[in-house]
Amino acid sequence: MAGRSRVDRERLDQFNRYWDKVYQKVPEARAQAVKAMGEAVFQELGQQIQVSDLQSEAKGNVRDWQEMRLGSRGGYFAVSPRKKDKLGDQTWKGNSVTMKQVTRWLERGHGARKPAPGSLRRWSRYTRSGLNIRTGTRFIKGRQFYSRTRLKATDIALKAADRVLSKLYDDVEWE
Repeated sequence: MAGRSRVDRERLDQFNRYWDKVYQKVPEARAQAVKAMGEAVFQELGQQIQVSDLQSEAKGNVRDWQEMRLGSRGGYFAVSPRKKDKLGDQTWKGNSVTMKQVTRWLERGHGARKPAPGSLRRWSRYTRSGLNIRTGTRFIKGRQFYSRTRLKATDIALKAADRVLSKLYDDVEWE
């Protein structure tokens, strides 16, 4: 009877050592998983901007304006446009226009300005814009690249986290 309890105790010690190794790697693995999730969602946002209805050079600019931020201890990620950067001399209602504002206008849409007389380019854009039947005002439809990314974000993030966590499982060996 004493021999059997010794074998069980050894197996229990082996089990405890295994879980000690796992617990030591969990914070690092969590941070890696969150980073992988953020990078995957950030890449999907870039793809959504690329397929959106924008001019080719605007796609590159808008994609470059986006950034991914990680939490200080790797607990979260966020994908958003850069906030503080101004776009040169351009102003709106007397204030400098930021990358965040332009990205928001492209995402949600915005009102269309009435063209100056004689400006064929603006008249062409104006007639292609949408018309609000109730108010009679013209608007530019939103491209909704963030909204489309948000629909896929959970699946993309979970797949990326699963890859990192399965790597953790492979790294910790059962003795």
